[in-house]
Amino acid sequence: METADEAGFSRTFLMISESGEAKVYGFYTLSASIIPVKELPDEYSKSSLFPFPPY
Repeated sequence: METADEAGFSRTFLMISESGEAKVYGFYTLSASIIPVKELPDEYSKSSLFPFPPY
């Protein structure tokens, strides 16, 4: 199964440390639109109650 990023639905960016222990300091996701849950394939709709990607 493709991720939303691989499928082109969204892009996610991470802020991580460059040295020492790998640590995520923040992230954000950009999306051009929202897909209603009822229009998602079953493998996505079963795990989400909110539109994809969430708004």
